[in-house]
This record gives sequence, C-alpha cells and structure tokens, in this order.
Amino acid sequence: AVSWTGIESPNPLRIHRPDAITAPTGYPITLFAFGRDDPHLSVGRATLTTADGKPVPVFVNTPFNDQFLQNGALLFPERPLRPHMVYRVSVQVFDAAGIDRSRVWSFTTGSAPAVGGR
Repeated sequence: AVSWTGIESPNPLRIHRPDAITAPTGYPITLFAFGRDDPHLSVGRATLTTADGKPVPVFVNTPFNDQFLQNGALLFPERPLRPHMVYRVSVQVFDAAGIDRSRVWSFTTGSAPAVGGR
C-alpha cells in the first residue's frame, strides 16, 4: 500500500504534532530487532528519500520518543507515497552492546489503495 488510514491503539502518531497529522499518511516503514539477547535499540537518524535522493518528510518513532517501543523504529511518511516509485530508507541504529546495526534498503511501491480503517 502507498498510504495508511488506520489508527491503532495506542495511536503511534500521538507523539507528533496533532495539527501536522492528516490522514492518510504514507504506509508505515518499520525496522525491528528480535532475539534472545536484550533487543533494546538506540535509534539515531532515520530518513526516507526518493531514488534520486530527494528527502521525503517522515514522522519517526523510536524508543527515545515512544514509550511503547524498545526494539525498533517506525517511519511514517507525512503524506501518501507515490505509486510505482522507488524509495530508499536509511536508519542509524545501535544495539544494547553499542554495536552498529544500521540498515539501508530500497523498495518500490505498488498501486494499492490505503490500508486500515477506524
């Protein structure tokens, strides 16, 4: 999907300026760590760009600003993404031992309508 209209409980967008949030947003992009060891992550910079490097504004939830997260990061594009477009995600992240677990990846959107609902 290129957009997301669902509101979860707790609402993951609750920590951002309510007046800046208009539904739908872009579909959530997530990065999580799971394992036997302490999965707590320290998330630094998280960005979303188009294939040609243009920044895409995102709301970012991390363990630092969202008390319900400890092992991941959520990126919510502020606006729906464009269909059939390549995007690049970059997340700077360190595990509990301070080991760099940063990730960079790309994806291509489909043409699916918004997902979710109230």
